Amino acid sequence: MFNTKRIAYYSVYTAIMLIMGMVPFLGYIPLGPVRITIMTLPVILITIHFKWHGAIFGACLMGLTSFISGFYNSPLATTMMENYGVGQWFANSFVTRLALGLAVAGITILLDKTKWDLRIKILIIAFSILSLNTVFFLGCLSLIMTDKSFLVWFTTSGVNIAVEWTLLPVVSLAFYPYMKHIALRGEI
Repeated sequence: MFNTKRIAYYSVYTAIMLIMGMVPFLGYIPLGPVRITIMTLPVILITIHFKWHGAIFGACLMGLTSFISGFYNSPLATTMMENYGVGQWFANSFVTRLALGLAVAGITILLDKTKWDLRIKILIIAFSILSLNTVFFLGCLSLIMTDKSFLVWFTTSGVNIAVEWTLLPVVSLAFYPYMKHIALRGEI
């Protein structure tokens, strides 16, 4: 299961995600009270490359970087930690991403049983990751924030959804030649 090449790939993906997650304005771009999450791109790549284990690994790493960067790079996280505690921020940033990884792992297992073109699979995985990330994160927020500040935050997140759900699937298709090359070498 784990050979030197696979460990090297996981290490590269981990380095990319840690750099994107920890450097301000790189993986989480602030836009008012919300952050546009570019971190889903490496999660899409690692999911396509390593199937269901990549989905869980990438989503958990995304949740970990989201939790840690919330201490210095997110007004929403600061507000949540002040009002609801660090445990609630952990649940919202990490546990929702763990659920994302498990859900996308199931979708990936189902896609592996089809004979569809790799481009179709990439689009389905990309839209699944983007939509489920938004649904799980906002769903968890709606359970926590019952006051009117949530409504204001929820309406401003429409820009976040518009950017993430339109731009990132197109960008993920740009990685198709790389994924096809890996597929032809028998690594997918």
